[in-house]
Amino acid sequence: EHFGWRSPNWRLKEVSCRVALLKLHRGGRLTLPKIKQPPFGKFLKSDYSSSLTEEEATVVQGGLSDLGEIGIVRIRSADSVLSRQWNELMNRYHYLGAGPLCGAQMRYLLKSSRYGLLGGFAFSAAAWRVAARDRWIGWDKTDQEKNLHYVICNSRFLICPYIQVPHLASHALSLMVKQIGKDWNERYGVMPMLIETYVDRSRFKG
Repeated sequence: EHFGWRSPNWRLKEVSCRVALLKLHRGGRLTLPKIKQPPFGKFLKSDYSSSLTEEEATVVQGGLSDLGEIGIVRIRSADSVLSRQWNELMNRYHYLGAGPLCGAQMRYLLKSSRYGLLGGFAFSAAAWRVAARDRWIGWDKTDQEKNLHYVICNSRFLICPYIQVPHLASHALSLMVKQIGKDWNERYGVMPMLIETYVDRSRFKG
């Protein structure tokens, strides 16, 4: 960086430095400070509050049209109300919890004009090596190292368990795929070409 100018890939370089520091920390070469997280008992409420427990929440059934307008909301700040709501939803309903996520990342909430929060998404840096993925792409080690930043991982995908609406998941994924490329490119200066995800077969059929 010179005289306040930053290259298009400065955020990716920053993320690479963070990943390197994390590897050194896990290898015992240095000690990083503990991650600061807001206390989960102090979430702020808003129009899309997720303060109900699963047992208290009203089960929502019907078709997509019964949800009203369905949209995705990008979370731009880790200190925002939306961020706290995302953390609360993931810690309450997703088996992996809210994180931490690895490397470059973006988070979203899924909402309905009639029922408020429906769930959420997170996208993060791709896994460094995945044999099945690398065979499917067909790249060698050199190509993989050069182009891995064009792959991103859908590391969290949640539909709240009390939202039981057929086809909502595929509709939400369709909305997300149309949006994430533009947002990722805006933030990191890279237009992703492939999204990967992983399924725990002991929990899901997908």
